[in-house]
Amino acid sequence: HKRLKNLTLKIGFGFIALTPEHTSHHTRTEWGEFRQNMRKECSSFEGASSVLKQIMARMNARCLEPAWVASRREAWKAKLANVEHPKDLKELIKELDNDGINWDKHDLLHTVLDAVDMIPYSQVKDRSNLTWEFTLPKKLQDASTSDAFLLVLMQVDDLIYDSSLMRDPKWKAAKGRYAKWVEQCKDSKTWIKAKSLFTTWEEHAIDWREAKIAMQLDNMEEDEARCGKKASPSNS
Repeated sequence: HKRLKNLTLKIGFGFIALTPEHTSHHTRTEWGEFRQNMRKECSSFEGASSVLKQIMARMNARCLEPAWVASRREAWKAKLANVEHPKDLKELIKELDNDGINWDKHDLLHTVLDAVDMIPYSQVKDRSNLTWEFTLPKKLQDASTSDAFLLVLMQVDDLIYDSSLMRDPKWKAAKGRYAKWVEQCKDSKTWIKAKSLFTTWEEHAIDWREAKIAMQLDNMEEDEARCGKKASPSNS
């Protein structure tokens, strides 16, 4: 079941359904552990069919191709529930890989999640872990179209202080650049276009060098607070 192993390794944590208790932070670890354990399970037909059932159960349905969900998902799940032969299981794996999973969204989602993970809390208006580890990632997961997905990216952008050092001063100062980007986001029709618009944001909205510095400072402050070593006021 080499193809199932490859499929499981291709699917990133970003497609795994989130809850307030199982946030993006948790799924990074849990999905990594699942992918390690499935190597043993895939050594048998029964184990492989179980792995495929678990993948489908854990994935956010909005991360599948809408047309496939509408026309094939229920029939596919029914076949999987009663699969008895390796050849049939192989066909189910092939169909999910080729037709079921929205790989364009998958790749863009993980790129965006990686970028969002590099935004330090000190530079944003909402510092809640729930916002950044559940609400925003789930909105990205649930976006079934590229324009809906980009609306979430616009929310991320709005949460960053314009006065922040990590905000590229030219992003909103340059005549028409930000306004044009917003309009293009709203009009996006394809995931390829969405990827291009994310690249525009990544390259022009954020100074990632400053973001890295701010993140390092945030981490230092957290470490000091955790160890109870915050500097006391000077007695001089």
